Amino acid sequence: MQDNLSVLFPDNRDRYSTPAEKMQHILLRLLSIFDHICTTHNLEYWIDGGTLLGAIRHKGFIPWDDDVDVCMSEKNYGKFLELAPHYLGDDLLLLNGEHCPLMNKGITKIYDLKSSSKQLNTREVGILPSGFFIDIFCMESHSRKIKNTRKAFKYANIKLKPGDRGIRALKKRIRLFFNRHIAAQKVISKSRDEQGEYFYYRCRWFTYFLRRSHVYPIKSVIFESLNLPAPGDAHHYLQDMYGDYMTPPGMTEREGHFSEYYPEKPDTHFYPG
Repeated sequence: MQDNLSVLFPDNRDRYSTPAEKMQHILLRLLSIFDHICTTHNLEYWIDGGTLLGAIRHKGFIPWDDDVDVCMSEKNYGKFLELAPHYLGDDLLLLNGEHCPLMNKGITKIYDLKSSSKQLNTREVGILPSGFFIDIFCMESHSRKIKNTRKAFKYANIKLKPGDRGIRALKKRIRLFFNRHIAAQKVISKSRDEQGEYFYYRCRWFTYFLRRSHVYPIKSVIFESLNLPAPGDAHHYLQDMYGDYMTPPGMTEREGHFSEYYPEKPDTHFYPG
């Protein structure tokens, strides 16, 4: 299977002249391989985040974006994790949040191991690869009861007192954050519904809700040279996520995950030799 994929999706980064062009070729190759696995095994997914925004606003990559985002339901996500290792060659690495403490549960990344970068999040140096990647989000299905999590998250909205300074204030914020998270998870755990009104991404740092009615029926959109599955109501999907999504942000707000990147330089910290 690996040899077949290398023929179907050749690594031609050396044919491009600029680092940005090389990076987009690598990301498009990762996305093509992911799409091939899903299509071959009838696994449903849809493009998300900046990838969906790029498809709608630019018909491809947002010029300053440096990763790819896709979503899958739990059922399809689980099947993908079983199948993917049989397809990926030595130049790619699949990391799952269930087994990596620095990653959120419910997320998988496919890394290109021939590239590297200087990342904005320096805590990951040497622990996670710094190469280009695709993010795969596992979306849980929940009933309308999930709206109650909004009440749970209000538990953290307690203002600090003037005397709460330094370490004391920090400890209080940490305690409030985890109390909020635990309270929310208790509500969420009771609202599972295979055909529920909401999709929910289980993340430690932010809450990610999607309306099922915005996702289905899934449609096809153009992304560079590919036709990819996308939310059927992409307008409201992106509006909920970004607001006025058709207006590009100001120049100072256009940034990705990397401060610098190297399309042809492997990450020797993570992958010696």
